[in-house]
Amino acid sequence: MTETAVVYNVPRGTAYLTSQQVIISAVSFVYYVILFRILSLSQIGQVSLLAIAVAIFGTITQMALPAAATRFISRSLGSRDTASAGAVASTVLRLVLVVATPTLLLASILSPWIGALLFNTSDTNGLFVTAFATSFVLDLTALYGSYFLGLGLYAQAVYQNLLYIHFQSDSCYRSVCPSSHLQSLFSFRAGETSHSFRR
Repeated sequence: MTETAVVYNVPRGTAYLTSQQVIISAVSFVYYVILFRILSLSQIGQVSLLAIAVAIFGTITQMALPAAATRFISRSLGSRDTASAGAVASTVLRLVLVVATPTLLLASILSPWIGALLFNTSDTNGLFVTAFATSFVLDLTALYGSYFLGLGLYAQAVYQNLLYIHFQSDSCYRSVCPSSHLQSLFSFRAGETSHSFRR
């Protein structure tokens, strides 16, 4: 019985990752120009603070584990040790869940205090709980994206990364300004990104 080696198509992967950057830059430029013409100055400040909260939560809970998972899964598959690759994937997932779940609970409990500290009001409790819950989902999304890269599935990794980037920023904007005319802008952004890689 022979094992099939994983073949990494580096030129194709490079083309996918380059196109990812081009699409993210182009769509984000148009998106932010339109968005910041719609939001008020105070809403822009709220979005910035929520984005900071999401970034801090992600930094604490991910602990660079997605990058480590990519490296060790790729190395294990390169030496044809699929059992080790599977063990790395399950161990990293467990570690992220063990760290992110209590952090989410603690952040949700402390969200009135965080809201009072950043916004001078505790009425923003729902904003921060939503932001932290979104960050928890994004931790898992980033982890699965690292699995795709470790397996050499570049198209899937790019598709996941494009949706990850948009979901991360859109959750902050939806929390601050859930008006109906913004909903179409969010749908446009996600739809354009999804359409680019659905071939």
